[in-house]
Amino acid sequence: MARKRTDGSAAYDLYRKPWKDSSARELELPELPELPQQRPADREKVIVKARASISLTAIFGFAAVLALLVMVISGYVRLYELNSVHADLSEQLESLQTEQSRLEASYESKLDMEQIEAVAASELGMHIPRDDQIVYLDMSGEDSAVVYDSDSMDVNSVFQALRNGFSYLIEYIRAYFS
Repeated sequence: MARKRTDGSAAYDLYRKPWKDSSARELELPELPELPQQRPADREKVIVKARASISLTAIFGFAAVLALLVMVISGYVRLYELNSVHADLSEQLESLQTEQSRLEASYESKLDMEQIEAVAASELGMHIPRDDQIVYLDMSGEDSAVVYDSDSMDVNSVFQALRNGFSYLIEYIRAYFS
């Protein structure tokens, strides 16, 4: 059975030469041979079992991921603990601030200048100074200052300064980590 195609579509007619033959007519194409039916071949089923091998880098990778996961979780636990401590300290600070306000109000209510003057005069024997008790000081003399002579620095004083600085640094580090 020969296939026929119309001479009107370039998509279906590959043999058309529009510059030579432009009339719409049917072209006969050579007949295509029929493809034989293929029968599935009987093959033996081969079961391949892959040997499970774990790479050393995969083991180290999983260990690193596990270590980082533990660090993140411990960080969150520490953050939770610090938040709870912060909440407790904030409550304690609020209660102490209210108590401080109450104590300051109580203290200021007890301050009475007339009562203080009466106690100072009767119990302590104090009185307001008179004009004849005031003494004036004469500060019209010359001022003097001593300037350090920086040219007389010797090697021992430099080493002593370095030793003192190093010992201060050691003490600071010890105090920081203790």
